[in-house]
Amino acid sequence: MTERTEEDLEVSLEQDIEALKAQALENAPQALTLIDLQGKRLWANKAFCQLLGKPLEALLGVSVELAYPLEEQERVKRAIVQETIQKGGIKNFETWFQKDGKKVYVQIHTSLIRDEQGRPNAIVYSAADISAQRSRMEVLLDSLANGVCVADSSGSIHYANPSCAAFMEKPNEVLLQEGWHGLYPPEEREKVAKELARLENEEDPGEEIVSEGVYFLPDGQRRVAKRVLRPIVWEGKQRVLVNISDITELKEAQARLEEEAKYRQEVFERALNGMAVIDPVTLRHFEVNGALAEILGYSKDELLDPQFDFLKVFVPEDAPKVLNALKTALATKASIRYEVSHQRKDGGQRHVLVQISALAPRIGWESERCLVVVSDISDIKHQSDFLEGLFQISPVGLFACDIETGTLLEANPAFLAMLGYSKEEILGKTWYEITPPDVVQRELQENEALLKGEIPMIIREKVFFKKDGTE
Repeated sequence: MTERTEEDLEVSLEQDIEALKAQALENAPQALTLIDLQGKRLWANKAFCQLLGKPLEALLGVSVELAYPLEEQERVKRAIVQETIQKGGIKNFETWFQKDGKKVYVQIHTSLIRDEQGRPNAIVYSAADISAQRSRMEVLLDSLANGVCVADSSGSIHYANPSCAAFMEKPNEVLLQEGWHGLYPPEEREKVAKELARLENEEDPGEEIVSEGVYFLPDGQRRVAKRVLRPIVWEGKQRVLVNISDITELKEAQARLEEEAKYRQEVFERALNGMAVIDPVTLRHFEVNGALAEILGYSKDELLDPQFDFLKVFVPEDAPKVLNALKTALATKASIRYEVSHQRKDGGQRHVLVQISALAPRIGWESERCLVVVSDISDIKHQSDFLEGLFQISPVGLFACDIETGTLLEANPAFLAMLGYSKEEILGKTWYEITPPDVVQRELQENEALLKGEIPMIIREKVFFKKDGTE
C-alpha cells in the first residue's frame, strides 16, 4: 500500500473542499449562474434551470440575454454584462421572461469575479422570482381609493387601477390604448412629459415629484388633481408610478375662501371707521386700515412697525383704561366700548370711541388677537358739549328721560327750579310720579305712537306735581 505524502493530503483536501463548494452551489435554493465577459453562460445551478424551465444543456454557451423576450434583450445584456464590468456589480435589476405562457418577473443581482491579478474574469448573478410580490402589488394598487397608473414620458400608460379609470371616466383598456396625452390640455402635456422623463432616469426609489394638473374628462369637464410621481421598475423597465388625487372641490373651496378673504380685506380697508388687529400682549399692530392711519395721524408703515406700541396713540391718563379693556375683552369674549382722548402724531388731540373685541383663534396665529374699531367723535363731542351748555342755561325747563321706563335721566336748572327739586332728588324718579294720574294713560299712548312713527312729534300742555304737592 502506497503511503500518501503530506502534499498529497493537502491537494486532496483542497479538492474535497472545492467539491463541497460546487455541490453547495449546485444545490443552493437560490438561482445562480456564471457567465463570461461576453455574456455566454458557463454554468447554472439546479435552481436557476428550474426558474427558467430549461435543462442545463440548453443554457450553456448561450448568450445571457436570449433567455428574455426580444424587447428586453438589449437592456438585459447592458445591465448584466456592461454595467457589471463597469461598476463591479448591480443590485435590484428587474426584468421578465415567458414561462409556460405566463410572465415571470425576476430581480437580479450581479457580481464581477476577478483573477489573482485582479483582472475581470467572469460574472456571477442570482435571480429571484418576484412574480408573487408583483401580483400582490397589483392587488394592492387595484384596491386603492386614489387613482394610480404607471406611465412613461412617451405618452403610454402601462397600468391603471380601477380608481384611476373611474376618475378619468374611461374604461381601463381605453386608457391603456390611448395613453395619457389626451387626458391633458395642450399646455399641460409638456410639463407632464418633463416630469416623467426626469423620473424615468432616476435610480433612487425615494425620489418623487409632487405637482397639480388639469385633466380633461370625456364630457368636456376639467378636473384638478394632485399628482405624486415616483420611479418604479415595471415589467423590467424604468417607469413612473403616478398617484392621482382629485382636488377639484378642494381647489374650488380654496378659491371661494380666497375670494372671501379679498372681500373682507376690501371691506376692512375701505371702512370709514379706523380698524386694527392687535396683539393684546405685545400691543403691536398686525393689520391697520387707511382710516385708522388718517384718524391717528400716522402712516400705516409706522403703525405696523413691530416696535410701535398701541397705547402710544392715547393720552397717558387713558392708557390704563385701554389696557384694562383689552384684558376684559379677552377674558369675557365680549365687545368693550369706551370714549377716550387720542394723541395724534402732530400733537393734536381728538375724542374717539373705541370698541375692542377678542377674535377667534386661527391656524397659524402664535398668540391671541383683538379687533379694535376707532371712530372719531370729536365733532359730535363738540356739538354735544355745545348742546349741553344750551341745555344747562336755557330759561325753559328741560329734562331727558328713558322713553320706555319713564325714568328721568337729566334735568336742567330751570326745570328743577320750576318743581322745587334738587337734581339728586328728581333723577331716578319717573315722570309718572310727577304727573297727574288721569293724564298718564293718554300720554303713554301718545309716546307709543311716537315710537312707532305714527306721529312726527308731540306738542302738549304738560301738568306736573311740584315737590310741595301743588300743580
